[in-house]
Amino acid sequence: MATQAEIEAGLSEYGTGMAVTIIRAEVTGGAKDYYYCTGGVDAPGRARWCETTSASSGAEQANEILAALRA
Repeated sequence: MATQAEIEAGLSEYGTGMAVTIIRAEVTGGAKDYYYCTGGVDAPGRARWCETTSASSGAEQANEILAALRA
C-alpha cells in the first residue's frame, strides 16, 4: 500500500504547482482508494475523483490517476 506522499512523488514530473494535485483522499482500507485531483499541465482543466487499486505501488497509483484524468 502506497502513501499519499509516494503517489504525489509519481505525479510531480513538472514540479510543484504544475503537476497533478491531490485535493482530497478517501482511503477506505479496502481494495480501492479514491483521490479528488486537479490535472495541472498533464490534464489541463480537468478535476475529478480518481479510483486507484490500494495494493499498488505509488508509481502505479499515480499512473492510474493520470489515466483517469486524461480519459
